[in-house]
Amino acid sequence: MSKKAEGKKLVNVSVLDVMRSIVNRHTKFFQNDFDYDVERIRAAALKASQKNICFVWLCRECGTWLLRERDLFIRETGDYNILMYYEWQKADKILAFAAEINAVNGSRVMGNIYSLDFEKYCKHVQEAAVPAGSIVLCYENGWRIKMPSEHFSASPDKEFGKFENFEFQPESEEGLRILLREERQDRQQFQEVSVI
Repeated sequence: MSKKAEGKKLVNVSVLDVMRSIVNRHTKFFQNDFDYDVERIRAAALKASQKNICFVWLCRECGTWLLRERDLFIRETGDYNILMYYEWQKADKILAFAAEINAVNGSRVMGNIYSLDFEKYCKHVQEAAVPAGSIVLCYENGWRIKMPSEHFSASPDKEFGKFENFEFQPESEEGLRILLREERQDRQQFQEVSVI
């Protein structure tokens, strides 16, 4: 992001409660999109290996999108393409937020919410994103690596069995790690508020 922090932040809040209130105020149609976001956030929060995971959340008048920050900054990923599609389309007002998931406190997912200027953020992502280097296809009994330009499907693999998931890898893991660290540091400078 820019070296001058411009957004606002809520610190150590119930992430899902804040997001639900934003959906209730802004999303007129397809509010049930948020149910999928809740599932993904809860699943990520419960994974011990993924402390401080960050999502970028788009709240539109016609639904929501929850995107992994890591994937936004790798060109050719689905999340990167979704963000660029909505930036290009400009059909409705989009509210954008970074949601850092820090802990689970009982049934509450705790973390920080940062307001983002959607247009500026899209431009920043487009300029800063790193190229994809490969795609790791994970199967129940192993994995394969493909180039980003190669076609792949979710079909079972003759050698490794059932397809489970895939993940884009950047050309430079270190470059992506530095970029994400800088994003987090920039957000820390946002003005703390009590309501977004």
